[in-house]
This record gives sequence, structure tokens and C-alpha cells, in this order.
Amino acid sequence: MDEKQNVEKIVKYIMDNKFRKLTQAETAKASGYSVSAFGNLFSRYFELPFAKFIKKLNLRQAAMEVAREYETLDIIGKRNGFQSKTFYNAFRQEFGMTPGQFHGKMLIPDMPCKTNLNQCKITMAYETVGDVMIDGYPVRVQNGEKTDLLDEAAYVFRHPGTQVDLKNPEKQWGIWWHDRKHSNQLCYVFGPKAREEKEVGKNRIRLRIKGGRYAVFAIEKAGNYFDIAKNSRELAWYVFKVWKEINQKRMDTMGYTYEVFDEKYAYLYVPLVKGFGGIEVENEMGHTIEKIVRYVDSHILEELDAGQVAAHFGRSDFYVRDRFRVCFQISLPDYIRRKKLYVLTQKLKDREISREDITGQYGFVSWQQYCEEFRREFGIEPEKYETVSVELLDLKEYFSDNISQLKMSIQVLEDFEFMAADIKSGEKKEELDFDVPGLAAFWILQGLPQMQENDTEMPEEEIEQEDGEKEEREIVSLYEAVQEENGEDRIYRYVLGPVRKEGESIPEGMHTVSIEGGKYMVFESVEESDADNLSEVIRRIVRCVDHVWIYDNWIRTDMKSRISFMRYKNQKIYYYIPIYR
Repeated sequence: MDEKQNVEKIVKYIMDNKFRKLTQAETAKASGYSVSAFGNLFSRYFELPFAKFIKKLNLRQAAMEVAREYETLDIIGKRNGFQSKTFYNAFRQEFGMTPGQFHGKMLIPDMPCKTNLNQCKITMAYETVGDVMIDGYPVRVQNGEKTDLLDEAAYVFRHPGTQVDLKNPEKQWGIWWHDRKHSNQLCYVFGPKAREEKEVGKNRIRLRIKGGRYAVFAIEKAGNYFDIAKNSRELAWYVFKVWKEINQKRMDTMGYTYEVFDEKYAYLYVPLVKGFGGIEVENEMGHTIEKIVRYVDSHILEELDAGQVAAHFGRSDFYVRDRFRVCFQISLPDYIRRKKLYVLTQKLKDREISREDITGQYGFVSWQQYCEEFRREFGIEPEKYETVSVELLDLKEYFSDNISQLKMSIQVLEDFEFMAADIKSGEKKEELDFDVPGLAAFWILQGLPQMQENDTEMPEEEIEQEDGEKEEREIVSLYEAVQEENGEDRIYRYVLGPVRKEGESIPEGMHTVSIEGGKYMVFESVEESDADNLSEVIRRIVRCVDHVWIYDNWIRTDMKSRISFMRYKNQKIYYYIPIYR
């Protein structure tokens, strides 16, 4: 394994374990190095000692939590390895402001970038660039579709025996291109900016390189073609295997990665949809539910209940318990109880605790009571605990397995209203663990009693149209936050009801909710009808969209000024996410 592969392995280990307190010894062992050899490699490549690098990474994780204002600064600092006063000073030194001043910020400065490769200086800047038209010479590659694009950066400098003029003093662009029009082959197109008044030269093609938001890397041009190609290859590898990962960037797959060369520098242009200008604060919904699980699991043997979990994250009981129930199909209180019984039994078998600890330290009156609770919960004796599972669904893995079952489209809507009835409220403790996908599916298919009392059936109310056909009543549902009279507290509830027709009266026990028009990303299942499996379709959409898709695409969403909602029409459920573009 060469040095680059080792560095890639180290980066993956650090990012996979960034929520833990990593030590140099542990990371060295996981990477197959002695502590001293690891320290030398790390400092040489990252230009920082390991401990300082991890401190900077921890401060960026802390900054994300500070920005979202979920917890006290003391809790955030301690979880990320700092004592309160140390955290305050370290934060100010790193970011040039106090944690209090950082509240609400959406961008965190990137981790320090490498400053040199092979003794050539590197710089990086974010730029918004326009389209560029080039007249390029297409160089056919030796390995065709099997070409490793990272390993073949600056391709024409590594293979200079072409018609390309590498000594041209003009700035020249290089881009990988699949020439489907002429030869249907992968090629590297290299050439200067096009002059529209001139015709395309012989054996050249005119390409438009799409503009957008780019991270632009520049490295000093080496003295010969071989070194230019070598440095460009190492820069591209660093950008995509290291810089991108530790700074949580997301490439624009619809954009163009390309190179530019002038007399002094070789440039790499990398298109971004996430992380332009710094590390973006992660979407709160997906991030929070994962943090809730980690928090519960790490404190499972303590005196813990759902209210304490909600308070720890600065969220309402309604939010925490509702999102947990939707994602994992088990209530948070039930999970805490089951996981605690399981972990205690596991530790008992491994002789980490004794029967006396069970009764003296973990709240059980007697050994018999503990066994009875275990049997009641799992239906087996504690000795057979390994035959049951208390593992929760991995939402990212679920997304990978299920996103192909969803279709996406973009729609532009006009403003409209629907008549809403509460089907789950944060005011009622007994409703906190109700399952929203099940509730929504039931009332959509069954029909709300408020509408039936109003002599209207829904959603199977049949409305005569001019052509004699009949249609179902369209249903809308969403989470609604209502301000209490004191102006401070908010009540959260889930509401559902039919789209309101012009002049239609509002039944008793219902109220109107306005939906603002605009551009929306719309998700639906690939099935022709969702009616027979409606609750599971709703759950699949919510898991994939709320806790992964929005998490990865939140910069495109307009969740601050508009609200997401679901519509049920013609036996299909549609999920609308407001977007900017």
C-alpha cells in the first residue's frame, strides 16, 4: 500500500470516528503504523501535528452545534473534548469570535488546506465563474473508458506527443469529454478560449464549459512537462480524497471539473453544491435524529427518559418523540427500556456487572423483577438475549436501498388553502408516541369525522365534473407550529384535511392553513397507486427525504420561509419540499 492509499485510509478512519475522542496511538494502530512513524507521516502530509489537527476538527464539529443553538455551550464544549473556559478561548482563537457571536452562522471556515506539494506552492479560493467556450484539440486516451481520471490529470503534459501546443502563452483549458457526436470515445480536450468571430480550427472542437460555484486550486507550474503532470495528479488526488472529505464538500454532478494552465500556474476547478465558502452547518433534522440515537445509546445505563433526551437537545418532547417514532417504528420510551434491558444482560454475561449491581445500581427491586421485565419485553429468558435485536435502522443505508423506489420532479404551485383537523398534538401526552404515517394513512382513507358531520365524505367523496367523471377529494397534511398566547411557547401538531374550495364553509373543529406557492421538489413512489400500502409509502418517503435527502441538499431548500407538506390525490401521495432553484 503506497503513501496515498495510507493517507486515504487515515482520513476515512478519522471521519468515521469524528464523534469519538481519537488519540494518535489508536489511529496509528488502526492505520497499521507505529506511533512515531504515524506521527511523521501525518505531520508531513497534513502540515499539522495529529493532536492539533483533531483539535481543529473538533472545534468545527462544536461550531456546527453552536450554530444550531440546541444545547448549552458547556455541554457542547465537553462533548467535543474541551472544558468550559478552554472551549471559549480555543473557539475564539480558531474562528476569531466567541461561541456566543457564532450563533446562527451557516458557514464554518474549512480545515487548513495544504500549502505545498513537491515544494510547489498551493492556493485555494472560492469563485463564481461564468460559462467558457473553448476551441480544443481532442486527445484520444490510451485506456478508453477504463482511464483513471484522477491519475491522468494534466493528460496532455503526461502524453505530449500530440498536435496540442503546450508552449502557447495564452491561458488554456483542459477537460475530460465523452465525444459522443464524433467517435463516442473518451478524450481530453485541450485548448484556448474560443474567439467567436473565428471558425473552429482543423481537428478541433468547440465546447462550452458550464459556469457555477467552484473551488479553484492553483499550484505553481513545475519546470518540465513530467513534473507538471505529476503535480496536477497529486493535487487532484488531494482535493478529491482528502480536502473534499475532511471539509464535507459535495460535488455538483451536473457541473464540470476542469483544468486551466497559464505561464505560471496549473489550476483545478471543482464544482460544488455543498460547502461553497466553507463547511456548511448540517441540516438539523437528519443530524439531530442521529445524535439522539448516539446520545441515548451512550447514556443508556443512566437514569434516562424521553423528556431528558428532549431537554438535552433543546427540542420539544413532540419533535424528539415524533421523529424517533416515524424513523424507527418504536417509541423512544420503549427503545430506552428495551435497550437498557439488553445492555444490562450483555454486560452480565460478559461479567462486567453482577446480579447485585442489577438490583443495587440499576433500579430493579429484585433479580426476579428484572427477569420478569426481560421476559415480558422480549418473550424469552435473559440467557437467550442474543436471539433478539435492539438495533435501529441505519437511515443512510435505508436511503441507498429505497431511493430508487421514489420519483422526483419539480413543480411550481400557486398559493392555496386546506381545511385542517388535528390528528396528533404536542399538548396531549398520550399522543406523543402516536405513529404519524399510520395516523395519516388511516384518516386519509377512512375520512375525517368533521367532514362527515358536515355531510361530506372524504377522501372518497365523489364530485361530478363536467365530463361526467368523478374524482377524489384532495387531502393535504403537514406539521404545524402554533404560538401560545404568552407569545413564547409553541405547540406542535400534525394536521390533515381537504383542499378548500372557493366559498366553502369550515366545519366545526377544523381551521384553515395557507400554503405558499413557488417552486417545490416533489417526491412520489414509482407505483401507480399507493392506497393499498399508504402508511409504508409515507414512511419510506419521510425516511428518505427528511432524514437523508434534505440533509444532503438543504442548501437548495427554502425551509426558512416556506413549509413542506404532503398531498394525497388520485390514490397517490406526494411530498413537497420548497426549493430555491
